[in-house]
Amino acid sequence: MLDRESLHRDLLPRVFGLRRYVHRQVPARLRTMISADDVLQEVWLSAYRTVSSFRPDGPGAVDRWLETIANSKLVDAIRWARRQKRGGDRLHIRDVQRRVSSLSNLFTRIKSPQKTPSSAFSTIENAHAISIALSCLREDRRRAVYLRHIEGRTQKEIASDMAKTEAAVNSLVYQGLRELRVILGDATKYFSDAQSVLGSASD
Repeated sequence: MLDRESLHRDLLPRVFGLRRYVHRQVPARLRTMISADDVLQEVWLSAYRTVSSFRPDGPGAVDRWLETIANSKLVDAIRWARRQKRGGDRLHIRDVQRRVSSLSNLFTRIKSPQKTPSSAFSTIENAHAISIALSCLREDRRRAVYLRHIEGRTQKEIASDMAKTEAAVNSLVYQGLRELRVILGDATKYFSDAQSVLGSASD
């Protein structure tokens, strides 16, 4: 039975295969506009929000559930990309790369100081680990941490955006980072097993 407390342990081993699946499903003509990593960030968040209503029904249930969410998010992304093309706008791949790099840097900053398999993570793997962990935070902590450490906003800017005091923002960021350390410290060991299982999976 899945629950919010254990969800990250079920998501981490599935990052590699699901990322390949999402990338394959993006139409070739839209791959300069749709990032599989951006789509998956939406998948992790949706999984966390809907896990309480998920009822496993046999082997492969979790994978089918995540694939259903991924398909829904892909449809949204494709519709968005087509609207942007009609409007002449394009997503800058550099923006996606910057976000991935920022997510990876945040992972490196807050991961457990103990020696774990996470020391060998790639930038992409770090980014998804922190994205999954962020999805487990309550909304205000997640937003505060994301704005501060991924978008690089100042505390004053975040306070204005969230309609809170700077002291409240500082508290949310602190609490969010502390909770992320707990989540990642417990979950990162699952990546080594996932790599051995999924590394030979077909593209």
